[in-house]
Parts: sequence; structure tokens; C-alpha cells
Amino acid sequence: MTRLEVLLAELYTDHGIDLIRTTAGMSKEVEEKITELAEELVKLLQGRRLPLKNVKEVNAILDEAAKAIKAQYTEIAAAHDANLRQLAVIEGGFASSSVNSLVSRPIMLGVGKNRLSAVVANTLIEGAPTKQWWLKQAADVSFRFSGVVRNGFVNGETTEQMVTQIVGRRARGDQPPVKGFMDVSKRAARTLVHNSAQAVANGARMEVYKANSGENGPVKGYRQLSTLDSHTTEICMVYDQKTWDLQFRPVGHSLPYKQGCPRHWGCRSATLPWLKTMRELGIDVDEVKSTRASMDGQVPASLNFETWLKGKSKAFQDEKLGPGRADLWRRGVITLSDLLDQWGNPLSLAQLKSLYAPD
Repeated sequence: MTRLEVLLAELYTDHGIDLIRTTAGMSKEVEEKITELAEELVKLLQGRRLPLKNVKEVNAILDEAAKAIKAQYTEIAAAHDANLRQLAVIEGGFASSSVNSLVSRPIMLGVGKNRLSAVVANTLIEGAPTKQWWLKQAADVSFRFSGVVRNGFVNGETTEQMVTQIVGRRARGDQPPVKGFMDVSKRAARTLVHNSAQAVANGARMEVYKANSGENGPVKGYRQLSTLDSHTTEICMVYDQKTWDLQFRPVGHSLPYKQGCPRHWGCRSATLPWLKTMRELGIDVDEVKSTRASMDGQVPASLNFETWLKGKSKAFQDEKLGPGRADLWRRGVITLSDLLDQWGNPLSLAQLKSLYAPD
């Protein structure tokens, strides 16, 4: 990494923390809406005389619940879409201003708000737009609620029993707390908010990178920056500091770019611009050695995840890779890159042994 790229990586690392905080605020808004929905579903049950007497009563409750669930998730999706459009504009601005602030001159041009906002509609998470994921989550809530009501009808359950399955119950006496299925819905919503925000942030930045690429632009490709800590997944361990040219062809490795970051649910990695050197940018400054952030503090900028992992304890390595994979890796039978296949998908221990350590 050049001096400019290292400084940029530091800015992105700090900005990533702010993005997580922003995402947390967006998640809170969504969870409040889901709590309101849970209360509405509980009131719906409490307003009926239980146990239910016939299928007609069951269907009446399910129809009313389906309308409430659809309405609330439609509102959630619309509000989240508006938040993502604002986020896209912010992240696009950061992509250009971060570089310009480091070289004290406008070498990175900005991108218009309409172009950045359009990123939201075009961003896919695991092959589907955010709107479709919200529809799926609404359908999941309807399915679970229907299961509770139908089982309650068959088994003659009380209102309290069904309500507990929906919103859970606090610990009382010697009875442990019970989680309801709406807790699962909130967790799914938090995950979707995080991943959609990360995807839109990276997508907006990519629009700026593309606008500043080419012969006269400062961007000559793309580089992934993964976090050097104990929470990093195998995929992002291997992808750390990998670069691709402007046509997304691997440079110095064989890993495909695929969809870029986020590479998985909960991903914290970011795609940075692979920049020309200071002198290539017309700045009369020599490149110097620098550092990057890690859970251990500042480390040399040239340090990638594999080299960093070699300096950790055997127990830490076993925890990150799994004892079997870690043993193959420590003995030099495999590298971290061997943990993924040619399409960038993780290989199982059995597959690794068959490929690299046959009997």
C-alpha cells in the first residue's frame, strides 16, 4: 500500500465506526416499528374470546393480522429506503472528500445526488434488492403468527400462552425468560439494516471510483480492506488487501471480485480505491513506510491478514481457522488463499485435505 492509500485506509477505518453507529440508529427506528406491530398483534389476540371455537374465527384473526403486518412492513421498507438514499449521498461525498483532504487538492471529482440515490434501487444483497428482503421478513412474521394461532386453536391454548410465543416473557420466580418469535424478527431486521447500509455505502463509493478512473483519473483499480481482529471471517481474511484492475481482473492473485463488499451477512470490510502513487498524481512526495490499524494497535501497512495471523497464539489461530485447518496452515500444507475455491467460496476441512493433503 502506498502512503496515500494507508492514510486513506485510516480514514475509512474511522469512518467505518461512524457508519456502524449510523446503522445502529437506523436499526433502532426499525425495531421500534416492529415493537409497535408486536403490540398490535397481541391486542388482536386479547380482543378475541379464547380458546377459539372454529376455523372461521381463526381465519378472521389471520386476515386482520396479515393486513397489519403488511402495512407496518411497507412503512418500514419505505422509511429505510429513504434513509439509504440519504446514506448513499453521504458516502459518495466521503469517497471524494477523503482523498481530496489528504492531498489538499480536488483530484477526486464528486458524483451527482441523483446518480448516488439510484444506487439504492440497484444494490443487491445475496441476489435480491432490499425491498424484496423486507417483503420476505413480513411473510415470515405472518407465517409464524399463523402457526401460533392455528396451533393455539388445535390445542385449546389460552391467550397468555399464545402471547408468550409472540413477544416472550420475562423471568419470573424459578422460571427462565422465554423469547417470542418477534425477537427473531427484530434480529433479522437488524441484520438486514446493517447489510443494506454496508452494501449501499460501498455501492455509492464505487460510483465515485468509477467516475474518477481511466487515464486521467487517480483511480487505477480497487482494493479490499478487511479488519484485523478476531471477528473477521475466513472469506475476508483471504480477501484482505487483494486488488483488482478497473475491469475487475485480479492483480497478483486469482480471487474473483464477484459482488465486492459486503461479501457476506455482517461483513465489515470495505472496498477502497486502488490509487496511483503520489508522483503519478503529480505530487512531489516520496512514498514512505507507514502503518495500518489492528486489534493490536498500529502495524506495518504491508501486513496482510495471513502475516498478522502468524504472529498470534496457536489458540487464537485454532479459534479463527478451526483446529484442522489451522494445523494444515501452520505446517505449510495450505495458505489462507487455499481456504477458498476458485469462485471465492469457503472449502470444508474434508475438501482441503482431499485437495492439499491426500492420504
